Amino acid sequence: MKNKKLENLWVAANKLRGAFEIIELYKVMLYGLLFKYLELKKDKFNSYDEKFSLGYLSLTYGKLVDSNGLLEYVSAVEKEFRIEERVLKESLNSAIEKADSENVRIIFEEVNSLDIEDEIEIYNIAKIISDRIITSGGGRASGEYCSAESLPKIAAAIIAVEDDMSVYDACCGTGILVNSVANGKGRVFAQDINVSIIGIAAIMTILSGNKIGAVKCADSLYNPIEQNEKYDRIIFEPPFGGKYSKEYIMNIPPENCMYEHTSDSRYLFIRHALASLKDNGIAAILVPMGALFSSGSTGSIRQKLVNDNYIEAIIEFPKNMLFPYVPVATALVILKKNKMNDDIVMINSKDFFKKIIKGFTITDENVKRINEIYRNREVIEGVSNTITKEIAAENGYNLCTTQYVTLKASEGIVVEDNRKFIENYEELLQKLRNIDKELDEVRSRFVKEA
Repeated sequence: MKNKKLENLWVAANKLRGAFEIIELYKVMLYGLLFKYLELKKDKFNSYDEKFSLGYLSLTYGKLVDSNGLLEYVSAVEKEFRIEERVLKESLNSAIEKADSENVRIIFEEVNSLDIEDEIEIYNIAKIISDRIITSGGGRASGEYCSAESLPKIAAAIIAVEDDMSVYDACCGTGILVNSVANGKGRVFAQDINVSIIGIAAIMTILSGNKIGAVKCADSLYNPIEQNEKYDRIIFEPPFGGKYSKEYIMNIPPENCMYEHTSDSRYLFIRHALASLKDNGIAAILVPMGALFSSGSTGSIRQKLVNDNYIEAIIEFPKNMLFPYVPVATALVILKKNKMNDDIVMINSKDFFKKIIKGFTITDENVKRINEIYRNREVIEGVSNTITKEIAAENGYNLCTTQYVTLKASEGIVVEDNRKFIENYEELLQKLRNIDKELDEVRSRFVKEA
């Protein structure tokens, strides 16, 4: 990557901040990269038109080429790449409709000046710009769309996509996770409910070079990308901060979510993954750690998942692995419908990560080691263990890895300590529920008296 060239791009972006919302400015950069990609691969795409090459646009946009012509070109690209109509067009239009044409041309000119050599370089630059969109406010403080670099690496190794497998992401965000997992082999089916982000996902999917099954903007739980379709591989990073009403949850079509509906939303996408997975498929779902030990309806669903033998493994990550996007502890839940074993692999991967300023990073060697532990079902002190259904039941279907992975004696902590903390948490949670109930009764009396 030519760092000096990229620095010039950021300088140009700062100069144009007053002319654009910063997120829209970055989106125009992504479209510039898309036009460059189509130019480099022009012999493969019927939709390519030289008039809309990045070099030509950097000279003539706003003069010989107007926004209407550019939007029509993008519509043709959508059709060729199996992207839902208007996904790319609407995203581009929102970025340029209020902008001065000359400022748009300047952005195209700056992107063109990067002297990009190949499509790999284009994709890497696009990932940097996508990250800037996230950290500039278009991202997910509440957990709507992001992927720390470590997550795609580990997920890709674990679910191991093979040639021409279908790979589904129902909440794809910027599309980086699903495209990293597809890894040039799978056919990507990417969907997101967020109108402002799905255009970015579409661009990233094209730039990745992966085969595209479909890209769609819709609510995956009500209107999945392909009705009644089953997939070879599934990767979800659901929105942790998503709020769903009881009515919304109860009205989800039953064919889109396995198990009966409950008011708890934390397992919605695990249930959707199982409903969308082929019998011999593999799914990986990122969840907050709280979903693995809390009681109530969530505990009931965990019990069913364990007893039905759907959980293949739990891989716990260090807290703040997704920082600055999601500052919580997380785990990857691996699901299979037809498991070869009745036990569950528990891996505490914290020691494989290196702490950096913004979260954590992991080497390719350590990703490989985690994958080996998972596949060989290794039992290693302080790192991994396997548990049976009976052991899970004895522990109240608590699926935190620290409940079962024996910590090294030198750390001065024993497994029982974690159990006590969880029991204390449950006790405090019940007290809070009782207080809420009492407050509701008090409020109702005041309403009646009024």
